[in-house]
Amino acid sequence: MDAEVIAAGLLQEALEAGYLRISAVERELGNGVGRLLHDCARVKHMPSRMDTLDDDSANVVRQFCLAFHDVRAVVVVVSARLDVMRHVQTLPRYRQQILALETMQIYAPLAHVMGTGTMGLELEDLGFWVLFPDSYSYIESWLKRHWADGDELVADSQQLFLASLEADPELQALIKLVTITGRCKSRYSTMKKLLKDGRQPEEVYDILGLRVVLTPKDGGSLLEEKERGVKACYRAMEIATSLWKELEGRLKDYIAAPKENGYESLHFAVCLGDNANWSPHMEIQIRTAAMHAMAEGGLASHSLYKGGLTDPEQVYYMSLTCQMGFLSWFSSVSPVTFLAINKP
Repeated sequence: MDAEVIAAGLLQEALEAGYLRISAVERELGNGVGRLLHDCARVKHMPSRMDTLDDDSANVVRQFCLAFHDVRAVVVVVSARLDVMRHVQTLPRYRQQILALETMQIYAPLAHVMGTGTMGLELEDLGFWVLFPDSYSYIESWLKRHWADGDELVADSQQLFLASLEADPELQALIKLVTITGRCKSRYSTMKKLLKDGRQPEEVYDILGLRVVLTPKDGGSLLEEKERGVKACYRAMEIATSLWKELEGRLKDYIAAPKENGYESLHFAVCLGDNANWSPHMEIQIRTAAMHAMAEGGLASHSLYKGGLTDPEQVYYMSLTCQMGFLSWFSSVSPVTFLAINKP
């Protein structure tokens, strides 16, 4: 974000409290900051204009925010809401619940749609903590009891898997780059898994997760390059199952049978230990760079679905309006501002 966004983020609370006027901000910092602050105020007060915050009305608010406002204003407001939720316990209980409901219905989905996934996950967890404290405490204690070393397990598994992939000559003949990212599932996402189909905690297999993205070597036609990528995905899966025991019935081959929205990836779960009673499980996703681009920014965007969007047309609309918002801002940035934004 540029200097105007930072200024708006610092000044918006002072403006709302009446300590500043937009005219004074424009005089000192320019019309751009003043317009952005005005847009931030409109976005921030949008939820209060709704009689109820059910799914339909929340969807209308999200679409309106992205379609008719400077996307940078949405970034400022979502960031400010994250700060509020981090200190929400200082407010009266009824106010906490109102803010948490708005956060779950509007702000967390907006964060996911804009691609700021970590912000979205934290907003969801904070809203979950306020609205359902007993359920949050249950999930928190269960995760600490069984997954206290989850981050360490993810890091060790990531390092082992990457070394194995880079050492395999058959795979290296097909690809030019491999990247692996890891994560531990959030509290809110874990609860959703438990509620789905009445699952038990031990039936949640993706508390830990690795995502492998393979970039196939150049050369030949696009079809040949895609075929190399697909072959590399299956080879990487063979390497994974040679390192860890694959859990039966957990394979989802979205490469052989892509989802309706075009999503392609290999999903499967492995067991990281050999304890007879219980051993930690980990989900592994493997895809090519092209598949990953579709999953992250196209119609199959996981971040959009995390934001509560399930209709393909709605996903396309939200993705397009968000991208166009950033593009329209980028086209208006002067060379001097652009250099300042990208200064090391």
